[in-house]
Amino acid sequence: MSKQIQIDNLQRKYPFPRELSSAMRACAQTALKRAAAEEGEIYISMIGPRQIRMVNAEYRQIDAVTDVLSFPQIEWENALPGQLTSLSQPPERNLDTGRIMLGDILICMERAHEQAEQYGHSLKRELCFLTVHGVLHLLGYDHVTSEGEKEMNALCESVLEENGVFRTV
Repeated sequence: MSKQIQIDNLQRKYPFPRELSSAMRACAQTALKRAAAEEGEIYISMIGPRQIRMVNAEYRQIDAVTDVLSFPQIEWENALPGQLTSLSQPPERNLDTGRIMLGDILICMERAHEQAEQYGHSLKRELCFLTVHGVLHLLGYDHVTSEGEKEMNALCESVLEENGVFRTV
């Protein structure tokens, strides 16, 4: 059976040690568990600024580098975020693994390095935050409203704390 959370390093500028991948995977699994979506399957790709800018321009019509992009496979319209049972149609499953295909997350490694320095915390914390943020988008959460932003940020912080990932350097 394939991994529930696949992380691929597709950039070459920055090293991507196994402990970062393990921490990101643990945080993603905690977020899935909180949403009772442990059977979900996620693909995370670490990419460079040129690639994420191209994808951002194509899919969001924003010609700029961003830190994380999420591409949900589930249509959450008229459903409660994170509640797979509230979907009007059953989610699609991977025929090989039987897992629900939640979607893809792209993280810009260069931007993560810059933001970790800017915010004064570790790269691990930044990558774990971006991972959880992306997972929450795959689960139907958004930050279009201030209420949604508060809910997402609180969930992110709670998942990070549960995994021992704090704002310290």
